[in-house]
Amino acid sequence: RNLPYWLVLLHTPGLSNSHIRNLLNNFTTPHEIHKASTKTLIKYGLKKASIDFMKTPHRSEIQADLEWLKQGDNHLVTINDPRYPERLKQIYDPPIAVYVKGDPEILSSLQISVVGSRSPSPDGKRNARDFAYNLARLGITITSGLASGLDSCAHRGALEGQGLTIAVLG
Repeated sequence: RNLPYWLVLLHTPGLSNSHIRNLLNNFTTPHEIHKASTKTLIKYGLKKASIDFMKTPHRSEIQADLEWLKQGDNHLVTINDPRYPERLKQIYDPPIAVYVKGDPEILSSLQISVVGSRSPSPDGKRNARDFAYNLARLGITITSGLASGLDSCAHRGALEGQGLTIAVLG
């Protein structure tokens, strides 16, 4: 029931993670935020343009996300979802939600991040692949950005090692 309201919050221009966290601390659900009056939302620091969008969102953006979420193994993991990684909540400005293609439970697995050059040497490529392969064989999930270069070598190594991999996209 709250999914469309979460999507509206995520798409609302001018709403930062801290704005949304503050709203959730005071309204409990995105639906409650949506039902709040303009006057109330202004008290919480929202600008009129943000409120106008929340009250009449661009349905095509929300519908596109809903269609994506209907496909196979796609998920929206919000900050109050039990599948949201506890360690991610500890960073300075955690995202309010993450879009996940695959198993969201992997987000809480033991991980190591591999980030490096997009133009690595042959030795660098081999080392990234070998490290990821061996770490994956030990049950450690390899997390990287999926960029060409060392990132993709690490993902490849993890998969060759029959391990888990997470690609983080901005």
